[in-house]
Amino acid sequence: MTRFSGLWAFVSGLLLSQVMVTVVGILAAIAIPPGYFQFFGAHKTVALVILEGVTVAVPAFLLAFVWGCVTFRLTGLRRWKAAMPCLAAVILSTIYWDLQSIMLFLDEPIPAGGYKLPLPEFVMQLVIPWRQPWGILNVFAVPLGVIAAAFAVGGPPIAPSGRRVANAASSA
Repeated sequence: MTRFSGLWAFVSGLLLSQVMVTVVGILAAIAIPPGYFQFFGAHKTVALVILEGVTVAVPAFLLAFVWGCVTFRLTGLRRWKAAMPCLAAVILSTIYWDLQSIMLFLDEPIPAGGYKLPLPEFVMQLVIPWRQPWGILNVFAVPLGVIAAAFAVGGPPIAPSGRRVANAASSA
């Protein structure tokens, strides 16, 4: 497995990204009672940041963390040799989905009597998450989960030669 371990880590990162698109879509569809926003009054941004953090970012971080730990253990590579291809795949997948969103936006007709956001503004909202403060947590949750997994998982449990490593922490 060590011969293609970097490739497996990359493929795992791509799979993680696709699973996250589905999971985040499901989590984002959770109905929020109107009383939640009434409780915060004029502080709607704070309400959205807390809501996105609890319902989307924390579950995304935890899923990425567990996925990363399993991936790094299965590949048998040192932590960063497995983490970098996985992280690269997550970032490339994010870029892909942003480009896909832009293409869908371009194909969407302007509603009759409606308003369509100008393309530069739409792209800015995709690329610069801090324009919408509640989006920051979602953007960084998965990469931070993968990085945290790299720190949590020491070295490989099995040496490249196929023998068990006596002290996995010293091989990290």
